[in-house]
Amino acid sequence: MVATDHPLKLLVSQFSLDFATWLLQTEVVSAQQLNVELATESVRLDSVFRVVKADGESVVLHIEFQGRRSALPMALRQLNYQARLVVEHGLPVTLNSYVLYVEQYAGPQDTGEYAVRDSQSNISIAWNYTPIHLWQMPASEIVALGRNGVLPLVGLTEIDRPGRTIPQVVNQIRREPDQELRSGLFNAFLSLMEDKECLAMLEKMLEDEELLLDTPYLRRQREQGRAEGRAEGRTEGRTEGQIQGLRTAIKRFWLARSDPPYSKVKELESRLSTIEEMATLEALVAVAARAESLDVFLQQLAAEALSRNSDETEEDQA
Repeated sequence: MVATDHPLKLLVSQFSLDFATWLLQTEVVSAQQLNVELATESVRLDSVFRVVKADGESVVLHIEFQGRRSALPMALRQLNYQARLVVEHGLPVTLNSYVLYVEQYAGPQDTGEYAVRDSQSNISIAWNYTPIHLWQMPASEIVALGRNGVLPLVGLTEIDRPGRTIPQVVNQIRREPDQELRSGLFNAFLSLMEDKECLAMLEKMLEDEELLLDTPYLRRQREQGRAEGRAEGRTEGRTEGQIQGLRTAIKRFWLARSDPPYSKVKELESRLSTIEEMATLEALVAVAARAESLDVFLQQLAAEALSRNSDETEEDQA
């Protein structure tokens, strides 16, 4: 769940209209992100929006992402969330809550319908939400929606015909006219793809396009490095400006993706500072984009350092 949490929240934030249209099953005209920190005790929700539907009705849309494990059962978490949202926004309020189960076998018994009764069997409290078990959903249902913003969720669904589905999703995303959004969609699709064979197929399809593996931001960083190199009169391309530009790009990529603690940022900076080869840093751009988490990427950097040191030792001995 940790590996998918940030990409999912970013995806919903960028494509809130698509998610609102899908979940509410109606056309919407706006979706304004609301504060996810609830008052009183510190309670943080995944995503909350004020959505205006095409008919003019205003609703609060609350989306939670959940894996297999939860410290508190989802039903009780939702009771807490919904009560606080009602207090936060006042009455009357139209509240629609959804739980997207993103890991296989997560929440199989969750119906979303709950009630507490008194000793006479009268309902004291009743609440409901809509659980969506993505791991049980056919990929074709997501594709059929025709909404670019939700297409990366295909990576969390049942893909029974990957040879047809993966190219279909890739081709649909390619039609997104905005380059930044298109790159973001491919970023999310790769990050959320669970099946290793499907992931390999997806990477193969994208390897010549430099869409995710070379996002607009990272391209700007590299071009900045090249410009600095040209200004210094270097012609071979292996300039300090280029190298530092790539180091900075990789670091900022992780800052934007996972909001890591300071200690992890310093470790990342330290490991990157030892890499002087332009080709290695270029390759690490793709490695960073595919890594499940910053911890995994740091492990890969450590392994790369050991390999480099081993090669240097062999050269010295020779």
